[in-house]
Amino acid sequence: MEKFNNLVEEFADLDNFDRYQNILDYANTSPELPKDYCTPNNLISGCASNLWVGLHDNVIKSQADAVITKGLAGMFCNLFNDISVKEATYFDCNLLDKLGLILSPSRANGMLNLIKKLKELRNDSTRAN
Repeated sequence: MEKFNNLVEEFADLDNFDRYQNILDYANTSPELPKDYCTPNNLISGCASNLWVGLHDNVIKSQADAVITKGLAGMFCNLFNDISVKEATYFDCNLLDKLGLILSPSRANGMLNLIKKLKELRNDSTRAN
C-alpha cells in the first residue's frame, strides 16, 4: 500500500497541531460531492457530524458540515481514488493508528463506516469503467 505509506510519512514528523492543520488543508483542496448527491443513501452513519460520500463523475467525493470531518473524508477519498480495488478491499482500519491521529469515539466510529463505504465505492467505480 504505497499510497497509504506515503500518507503515513506525510504525517510522521508532524506534531498534533500540524497533523490537524494538514487535515484542514485536505478539507480545502479535496473535490466536493455536489449537494444534490447528499442523500440519505450517501450519508455515513455514526459520524460526529453529517458526512456524505458518493461517486460523482467516476471520482469518490465527500461533503461534510464540519471541517475536520470534511478534511478526514477528503484525505481518504483521495487515497481510495488512487489505490487499486485489491488494495481497497484489503485495507485494514487498524492501519489508521499509523497516522497518529487522536479521534473521539464517535469520530473513530464514523471513520470505520467511512472506510467501509469507500471500499464499496472503489469497487463500484471500477465497474463503471
